[in-house]
Amino acid sequence: MRISFQLCVEQGAHKENVKIRETEEKAERARQAREKQDRERAERMAHKRALVDMNGAEEGVMDSLLEALQTGSAFTREQRRKRAPRAAGGLSRGL
Repeated sequence: MRISFQLCVEQGAHKENVKIRETEEKAERARQAREKQDRERAERMAHKRALVDMNGAEEGVMDSLLEALQTGSAFTREQRRKRAPRAAGGLSRGL
């Protein structure tokens, strides 16, 4: 009788220890998930701020694009010559 009582107490203590360990592991996983979510949110905000921030080097890019549009160098005829001619009668479709 005494052995079975000790066995029940030990099993109960073991179950309690397992439950405590599982609870601690669950809390740790939740903490890690929260940290990962915060990190990802901060990265997204930093990326968004970098896109919205149009200072410094971006102005040079805009200036050169506007200049290319004004001079017409953005639309060169060479690009049109490099295109392959279309096939006559739709032969390239493989019908």
